[in-house]
Amino acid sequence: MFARLIGSRRAAARLCQRQRYTTIAEFATLEPRLLMAAQPAWASAEHRVVYEAAITVAQGAAAAAGTVVKNTLSAIPSLNSHPTATARIYLDFVGDAARTWGDYRVTATPAYDRDGDSTTFTNSELTTIREIWQRVAEKYSPFNINVTTVNPGTLDDRRVMRVVIGGDGAWSGQSCGGLSYVGSFYNSDPNTSYVFPENLAGGQPNYVAEAAAHEAGHGFGLDHQSQYDSRGHMLEEYYLGDGDVAPLMGNSYDATRGLWWNGTTTSPTTRQDDMAVLAGTSNGFGYRMDDHANTIGSADALRVVADAASGSGVIEKTSDADCFSFTTGAGTVNFSIDTATLGPMLDLKAELIKSDGTVVATADTYSLGEELSADVEAGSYRLVVKSNGLYGDVGQYVITGTIVPVDIAAPQTPTGVLATAKPSERIWVAWDARSAAQQYIVERSVDGVQWDTAAIVAAGTTGCWDKGLTAGNTYYYRVRATNAGGTSASSDVVSAVAVAGTAPSAPRGLRVSVLAPYRLKLSWVDKSDNETGFRIQWSADGTKWYTLGRMAANRTSVNLTVTRRGRTYFRVSAFNPYGESSFSEAGSALTGAASKRGQVKKAEPVFSIAQVKGVYDA
Repeated sequence: MFARLIGSRRAAARLCQRQRYTTIAEFATLEPRLLMAAQPAWASAEHRVVYEAAITVAQGAAAAAGTVVKNTLSAIPSLNSHPTATARIYLDFVGDAARTWGDYRVTATPAYDRDGDSTTFTNSELTTIREIWQRVAEKYSPFNINVTTVNPGTLDDRRVMRVVIGGDGAWSGQSCGGLSYVGSFYNSDPNTSYVFPENLAGGQPNYVAEAAAHEAGHGFGLDHQSQYDSRGHMLEEYYLGDGDVAPLMGNSYDATRGLWWNGTTTSPTTRQDDMAVLAGTSNGFGYRMDDHANTIGSADALRVVADAASGSGVIEKTSDADCFSFTTGAGTVNFSIDTATLGPMLDLKAELIKSDGTVVATADTYSLGEELSADVEAGSYRLVVKSNGLYGDVGQYVITGTIVPVDIAAPQTPTGVLATAKPSERIWVAWDARSAAQQYIVERSVDGVQWDTAAIVAAGTTGCWDKGLTAGNTYYYRVRATNAGGTSASSDVVSAVAVAGTAPSAPRGLRVSVLAPYRLKLSWVDKSDNETGFRIQWSADGTKWYTLGRMAANRTSVNLTVTRRGRTYFRVSAFNPYGESSFSEAGSALTGAASKRGQVKKAEPVFSIAQVKGVYDA
């Protein structure tokens, strides 16, 4: 049913035309690799005719009733899933000019259109655009990436992946649903993908969203998830899953859940861990920063107003556990933990735990979300949200519930709020303590209007870092104090402009200590707070230096085994993505002086770094 073609564009066109109504038909050229997807399958030709006729009738009825409102293309909503993320997926619904794209000459792409008028957006089309954005945002919610409808003004590699959504792609010579170059987000290929809604059931939002997530995935370096039999013969190039779940990089159009996958790709022995590729070094954006504490001892407070409790979060990895605290009087507590409304990936489970670790109730059913209810004594409790644990069980959730109010006054509004920008795109937010606070909610905005939670910190803490920002952008902050009695009003709003990163400061005070005839310990003082690691060099004469290895950030010592007799010199530098510091002052030591064993007869020393306290081999 599916075929993969390595060869000419003309041959590919013939193949896709023959398979016009397959679910997905894609091909790849060797250099550069181009992947192509056709529209979803129709049960029959009659099915397609009936569907298109129904759309026409509905549009005609709406027009006759005078209910269609026309908006300019500039009316598209400004939507951002993770505004402070380091990378973006730009869903471009407003059309694009004619351009050269690889070896294709792309004609002008019309705006997303469901009513036959690509020069305007109806209210219904704007609603559909929001739905597509929500679905794609869910797919990429575990990662440090912002799914947005706002033109970023740049298409820099490793910063922006654009998905142009419009038209039928006739310029490609194919009948297909989308086109993308593999790895284009970080390599020299154009980091723009195309999705053709006219070939996706007339722009049906779930089909368009699955195609957009799929094509962006190719841009981030993902191949297709395929299925093979026991003899290694390909059964499905685009694996359909089991009907309930299916791989996003296979065929997930009609599955209940389209998920990232860990399975076979270009051969029966080649496996692809989708999430590892997405979060890998080639793309550079990594996973989203864990948004809630993982232990009951450092749990973040649920928002409580009277008897209503609420919260939300993202399970970034299947190992993630988000812990929330609340205080209740004696009686019944009830919680609903719901996954994303549109295109959910997460299958979650929940636990209700006393502050001493005693499990009170659990919820782990066949539903994606869970309901949890229990009769409890008055006291402090923890609500824990986890992944069900299977690959791809990640994504967003929302908590709503009721507790038994306790007679505690809400804390006063925090004062003395300050925001201070530091190098490497970080801002330090600080405030004065409130005596009745149990936790502080730090909120961030990029425009002073729409607010997101940047951090929730425990009482006794009066400052926190907001990291991973974009240099040159202004960020606004406000702080609220919360306890079991409620949440204070928001503090005054403060702002700061994020500044670009700088190289770290050089380590100081290097000492080289002899532990045994061929065992040394290097120790130094870490003089920076923005390094991502340290580089260690050695020299036989203090003049010509060689790199021995690299150490993780925040290290201040390392043990070495040296198979060299005589004096050896060492020095250390700190580095981060913005550069490397100067080296520390050199230190040296004699090795082998007290050894009664035979001397090692090697021209150069051999070093090994001990596997101690997280230190790794060079």
